[in-house]
Amino acid sequence: MDFVLWYQQEIEGKEFGIKASEFEFKYRNSIEHFYPQNPNQDENHARLDEEYLTNFGNLCIMARRNNSLCSNLMPSAKIKEFSSTSQSLKFELMEKLAKNNDDWNGREIIQHGTEMKKLLSEFIS
Repeated sequence: MDFVLWYQQEIEGKEFGIKASEFEFKYRNSIEHFYPQNPNQDENHARLDEEYLTNFGNLCIMARRNNSLCSNLMPSAKIKEFSSTSQSLKFELMEKLAKNNDDWNGREIIQHGTEMKKLLSEFIS
């Protein structure tokens, strides 16, 4: 997905509002749930249904070390804790969407997942 986002923006000129030109392809081997699988319920964060948690729109890749540090943080805390430019382009795009919508929930997850699948499908075609 990162390659497709990079290619679409840098080569094809499609604008996503991400810093694709600064992106560095590196080994990232851990799947991160942007909205956590086990949010801190003591802080009144609800657990989302599996339909949303495991949706492609809620997933990105990052280095395993970073993933273990942020696994149960809410999206807003992940944004504050980790520089999106050192993560995946999909993480950076999810950060942008979460900031623009001032939220990251089921609606944003489904919409983002649908858009990313469409981009992948168009790229493959």
